[in-house]
Amino acid sequence: MTHAVQLLRPWRALSALLAAMALVAGCGGGTDSGVGTGGTGSPQSFSQGPISGFGSIIVNGVHFDDSGASVVDDDGNALSHSQDLRLGTVVDVEGGAVTDNAATASQIRVHVDLVGPVTAAFDAASGRLAVLGQPVRVVSTTVLDAFTGGAAAIQAGSTVKVSSLYDKATGVYVATRVEPAASATHFAIRGAPSAIDTTAATFTIGGVVFSYGSVATPTPFAVGQLLRAVLATAKDSDGRWVVTTFGQAQAVVPDGRTGGVDGVVSSVTDATHFVANGVTVDATNAKVTPTGATVGVQSRVVVQGTVSGGVLVASAVHVRASHDNDDDHGGFVDIGNGGSAAIEIHGPIVTLDTVHQTFTMRGATTVSYATATFASGAKSDLAAGLVVEVTGSLSADGTYVVADTIKTH
Repeated sequence: MTHAVQLLRPWRALSALLAAMALVAGCGGGTDSGVGTGGTGSPQSFSQGPISGFGSIIVNGVHFDDSGASVVDDDGNALSHSQDLRLGTVVDVEGGAVTDNAATASQIRVHVDLVGPVTAAFDAASGRLAVLGQPVRVVSTTVLDAFTGGAAAIQAGSTVKVSSLYDKATGVYVATRVEPAASATHFAIRGAPSAIDTTAATFTIGGVVFSYGSVATPTPFAVGQLLRAVLATAKDSDGRWVVTTFGQAQAVVPDGRTGGVDGVVSSVTDATHFVANGVTVDATNAKVTPTGATVGVQSRVVVQGTVSGGVLVASAVHVRASHDNDDDHGGFVDIGNGGSAAIEIHGPIVTLDTVHQTFTMRGATTVSYATATFASGAKSDLAAGLVVEVTGSLSADGTYVVADTIKTH
């Protein structure tokens, strides 16, 4: 567990930096921040990225109390707090001001980039599988807690849903979470078409052709522009996936909101202007870390700032990695020298298995405490209902959390 300890320190430092920036932006009182101009009369926050922990939910290092928030999917359908907010799930969070690294969420929108059949099983050599014909990259931070045995247990032909940080430049879906979706009543894809044929009413993503027929198209509807399509679960007679409706591909953050975006850079205008996760960023006055880091296409970045005129004016930019690996030397990061990123979970133990030295917590998350250090309390204190604080990292196969430290309350 020494390696996990090494990872926790820099990740916490980054989280603290982002939280501090959010606090300064949200409570500074200056008119330049735009806070209070979003129509609510009070500071507001947002955060886009995968859930990295609970207590309530942790996104980009900020703890959001989700108890009173509405939770919806990309189509506005109501979702369950306990069933649909899980480790690795990519979300957009809107909430109140960030104070002491915490805020109260008002709405949480869950994003799923792919829902459909596994069209190619996981290949260990490339680290990829395919869903709806699209390349899905599995990295050390991909949560696979529903698959005993990890990515190798994802069977071709089975239906899954994939949360990811989509790399528009390459068309690769770098998975943050993959889970079964056997009961799915429709399929879906979010991506950027490489070709559109308005005469045949088709578009192509990742070499796969989709037919939209007479379905009203989104605006904009162009090559290279993100779109989200809901699909029938069967192909047409020409072997094409059939679009039943188009949805919202990109959330729009209101002006004046402060917060963070964790995403992949799809385009760069110059050294301080780029687009990450579909959000235009102005990093002219931002603190960039690590020192000397530069932002390029396919970089994974965490950006903190305030939205003004539809642009995220950055106060801090952390260049984490490139899109298609799992270490910090050209990889999909994990702050540190490689390995899996830190996870924090606060809350009650749901079930306890003393034989295998595991317990479950919110989101059906399994935690192994076999090698954990107890900062307070002891193994003998563990029991269902006991409130604990866990820090750790994903197991090598992505199916459970390996606890590094545990505090009991």
